[in-house]
Amino acid sequence: MQRKRDNPTYSIGGRTQRLTERRRVVVAEINLIVAAVDGPRLIVHLGFQRDVLTLYGVRMALDYDAIVKYISAQGGVSIVEIARMLDEQGIPSKGDLRLHWPYEPVVIWDGASEGLLDVLRQLIADERIELNNTQPLVYIIDGAALTLPMADIKSVERKHPYKTARWLPVVFNKR
Repeated sequence: MQRKRDNPTYSIGGRTQRLTERRRVVVAEINLIVAAVDGPRLIVHLGFQRDVLTLYGVRMALDYDAIVKYISAQGGVSIVEIARMLDEQGIPSKGDLRLHWPYEPVVIWDGASEGLLDVLRQLIADERIELNNTQPLVYIIDGAALTLPMADIKSVERKHPYKTARWLPVVFNKR
């Protein structure tokens, strides 16, 4: 007597279902898109491999326009605020990368993820947004500041060749 094999189960929307042979054949990959109003899109890739439902990867689609709208409405937006917005969208902002601007060794942020650096580079290149220097107090109030020595904006404008990394605190404003 041959023993009947149990089919694996999967759950969608809190409802558990058995993974039948027919479902295994028909479904090779599913893309679920969950969109929130003025929010990010969550794209989940699911697939079936050896009778087991597996999660191949989760990728958050950045809502860049929401960040630009926020900067346009608020003005004086620090990198800490932008990092917080990315975290709220499910995109990690902390990492081990450093962004130099307008030249090396002038640093505008340290300890950033690739996702945060991509957004900051886009904002710097965006014609609707401008970058202005600010006081470190803005970052202290926002909850994070760098411990590097400060760069003087007049020296930066003259492209002073600093020998060590210097922090230039900046904010983003509508142009």
